[in-house]
Amino acid sequence: MTHQSQFFADLKARFTDDPDYRTEQLVLRVTEALYAAMQDQGLSEADLARRLGVSRQYVNKFLAGRANISLRTLVRLAYALGLDIDITVGARVTGTVEQRQAAETGEKIARAA
Repeated sequence: MTHQSQFFADLKARFTDDPDYRTEQLVLRVTEALYAAMQDQGLSEADLARRLGVSRQYVNKFLAGRANISLRTLVRLAYALGLDIDITVGARVTGTVEQRQAAETGEKIARAA
């Protein structure tokens, strides 16, 4: 790994430990999934709002990542699009960049004695 690659890997590892960064990652993943489902079904924000019984502005606010919604609302959004929600809570992976990458791929790294 080059010095520059290592620098960016270390920077990413630091951000990954930040709760605000992780929250933004999750918000992005959820909104991307909802947008994809809306596109697949040919739905507009107004269509989704009608299904939920809320304003189009509220749907826009959520899809833009500007609303902090409850789990109940998240499930309602998913159901309105024929989706399901599965949330996994587990141990947070810490350690070096190499250890994190290994944990993500299921590999084991031998520790130097």
